[in-house]
Amino acid sequence: MYAVVGCSDCEALWVVSGRPETTSCPRCGARRRFAKLKKFAETEDADAAKNVRSAMVQRRAGYDGDLDDFATMGERAMDSGMDDGEFLTASGLDADEVADAGSGPTATRRRGRSRSARPSSGPSRTSTGPPSPR
Repeated sequence: MYAVVGCSDCEALWVVSGRPETTSCPRCGARRRFAKLKKFAETEDADAAKNVRSAMVQRRAGYDGDLDDFATMGERAMDSGMDDGEFLTASGLDADEVADAGSGPTATRRRGRSRSARPSSGPSRTSTGPPSPR
């Protein structure tokens, strides 16, 4: 179960999953007993609760138009903008050269001895006391 709830201090809206004993406002941090909060909507689906919250925030902001649901907006956002190759080209880099550089033999991390396996190079420099007699 998902509920859209609101804060009586700062009027923020958020989605709560399940029925916790208490919940905190993500904006002002006020902690409230879940049972005492006004539930503007309760759904079985997280996306539906997000959509209800989104519509409520839109209305508060004075926007009357219809927006797509969260899933559709997320897909559209992923399709918009530039991909990695376009970004590299716009930055003055050759995308193919960058890809080749990342797949060459020097791109893999060299494996060697760990610091703890290296031979000691003398007394520890982190010692705070006088040297121990030998």
